[in-house]
Amino acid sequence: MPAATPTFTSSAERQQFWLHHIEAHLASQLTQAEYCRQHALNLSNFWHWKKKLCPERVQKKENRPALSFIPVQHNPVKQDQITCKCPNGLEFSWPAHTPVEAITQLLQAVTR
Repeated sequence: MPAATPTFTSSAERQQFWLHHIEAHLASQLTQAEYCRQHALNLSNFWHWKKKLCPERVQKKENRPALSFIPVQHNPVKQDQITCKCPNGLEFSWPAHTPVEAITQLLQAVTR
């Protein structure tokens, strides 16, 4: 069960409380969430005070590594085959040069 939030008599006392927890967290090798859970601290409050008291410890968006694309090898599908997947689960494949009339007759026959 989480501990009750302490009552502070001054803003300096409140800052000292959070600074102590921020430093203890950094020394702990725990994630912020794990540290807060173990010490019954509100994670949002912890994050707020960390940004306020130790802004150099907060990684800003512009300092994060840029996202990049990973090269992939594309193997194009053979163009000599057409596959039709029907809503009822049936799947049909035929050569790409099959006349449209034959495909139409096939699809009409299986939807009857």
